Amino acid sequence: NHKGEHRELAFKLNALNIITGKSRTGKSAIISIIDYCMGRSTFNVFDGVNKDVISWYSVTYQFNNKQIFIAKKPPKKGKSSNSEACIHIGEKIGIPSQVQLHVNTNDDGVRSQIEKELNLKDNLTFRTESGEDAYKANLKHTKSFIFQEQGEIANKKSLFHRQDEPF
Repeated sequence: NHKGEHRELAFKLNALNIITGKSRTGKSAIISIIDYCMGRSTFNVFDGVNKDVISWYSVTYQFNNKQIFIAKKPPKKGKSSNSEACIHIGEKIGIPSQVQLHVNTNDDGVRSQIEKELNLKDNLTFRTESGEDAYKANLKHTKSFIFQEQGEIANKKSLFHRQDEPF
């Protein structure tokens, strides 16, 4: 937050993490925060005190023997997106202090770094039967397989996260 305090939520690596708890404690915001710190510019975290109190949202991603710490400020007042980010890469990264947080990349840089670690750099789909051009699979395509919100688990009409959204 603006005072330099932080709240940490540790996930179990290489496992399914199910988050449970009382209502209105921020569980629903976790997927949106992780998504935002994976290079999504649109800020989908709920409105309210959360935006006014938090100065940076951050996530540390673990890749084999490397960690990537990504932090993003919430959008400025009246805006719904922010593409500026802070990234730190190393073997073991703790939570940086507020003075160590500074914008040094953008969402394209964040996605590029994560895609590099996921080995998504050299791939190309085939042209589809409907005539759509070939495209490269990227980080955005993986998100529907790694996130699932509460309402999506029991939904009979969609299997994957954000499947009900256009394209």
